[in-house]
Parts: sequence; structure tokens; C-alpha cells
Amino acid sequence: MNTETAETIETARPSVRRKRPAAKTAERKPAKTAREDGRLKSTLLLPVDVDFLLTTLAASQNLDRSQFAAKLLDQGMRNYAMYEALRPFIPSVRAKSAAQATPVIGGDPTD
Repeated sequence: MNTETAETIETARPSVRRKRPAAKTAERKPAKTAREDGRLKSTLLLPVDVDFLLTTLAASQNLDRSQFAAKLLDQGMRNYAMYEALRPFIPSVRAKSAAQATPVIGGDPTD
């Protein structure tokens, strides 16, 4: 490097930094909240043929797609052994079982 270039670099004014606007915060989707009827909105990606069958079979039973899909999923999940273990944690099952609970025979009625 020659001396002329070195002097130019040393005496050059530092570049003025431009102020950037603050970054916009990313809009987050709200947490899943239950609707008034107790349902949650979920998205499923289905193959075209499954979508067609779901639509057609739901219409044949006079149900909307959501009701029919929920019915199919509920019936299908009952086939898994883990369903019985998870059953006490399902809100709708918990409410039904509490309403149908029978007192313990020989138990203290003041309990």
C-alpha cells in the first residue's frame, strides 16, 4: 500500500450510519380456544380422493364434513389401546362420567 492511500484511509470520515426503523413484531396467531360449542378449529391436509369421500359420505348421512370427520376420528381412535388410558382426560367423557357416577356401596353418605 502506498503512503498516499494509507493517509486517505486514516483521514477519511467514518460513514454516517442510517437509522433504520424498528423491526415490526411478527403477528402471532392466537392460541387455540374452544368455540362456544366446545369445538376447536384444526387444519388437515387430505389427499384429493379422501376429501372427495369425506364430502360425499358426510352428505349421504346429512352431516357436515366437520361432524362426520369428528365421528370417524372418534370411532377410529377407540381401536387404540391408549384410548382407554387417555379417556379420563377427555373433557366430554369426564363430564359424562361425573354425571353418571354411582355412589360406592357401603360408603359413607356424608362424603
